[in-house]
Amino acid sequence: MGNALVLLILKQTQRISLLKKKMLSAVHAWGCGTAQVTKLLQFVLEKSASFIERLDEVILLKKGLVLIDIQRGFISDNTERVVGRIPNLFEKYKFSCVMATQFKNVSNSPYERFLNWEGLKNEDSQEIVPEIRRYADKIFVKYGYSCFTNEFEQFVEQEKFDRLYFAGIDTDCCVLKSALDCFERGIDLRVLYDCCASNGGKSSEEAAKIIMMRSIGKNQIIV
Repeated sequence: MGNALVLLILKQTQRISLLKKKMLSAVHAWGCGTAQVTKLLQFVLEKSASFIERLDEVILLKKGLVLIDIQRGFISDNTERVVGRIPNLFEKYKFSCVMATQFKNVSNSPYERFLNWEGLKNEDSQEIVPEIRRYADKIFVKYGYSCFTNEFEQFVEQEKFDRLYFAGIDTDCCVLKSALDCFERGIDLRVLYDCCASNGGKSSEEAAKIIMMRSIGKNQIIV
């Protein structure tokens, strides 16, 4: 890490510390519960969270992007926007590795037996959208909601990522299940909500967001 970056980090940390001291002074001067104290507290917390998030992006050594099931068979009017948004991520984040998952539905699967769903059984529908495939360093085939197959989990352990970022389709199914599984394995994660979509529409996406914010924490959802 360069000296200039170290000095910047120290300077920003000192500024946040000073803001917190001012807040405490205001509490003593005005008394708890005043509108001024509340406003100042919100300001300090927002500045602290924003700085810590930016600092994470700078010092984290290894970030992995997981693109969930962006396949021809899942692209619809409700989900096609994701394809155009994914490339923008590479301007904002520096990923060490991009992983894409490829869902395959098979005969007598739970999706067929219990949901009467026959989708993604042929190669055309299973194909990862070419605009997304070009970014993938590694592809993992899966037959269920979660990306955490044995192969995927072994790869993640081997690569020792500091954080995994999730984007893709469907927000309320495969993205949700993968994020929950990641959380339960103690792996730091972020769900890039604006780069996710659901064939169930906006209501399904909003429901997934509420569940994830409650289950894995609102700070893990980037809206």
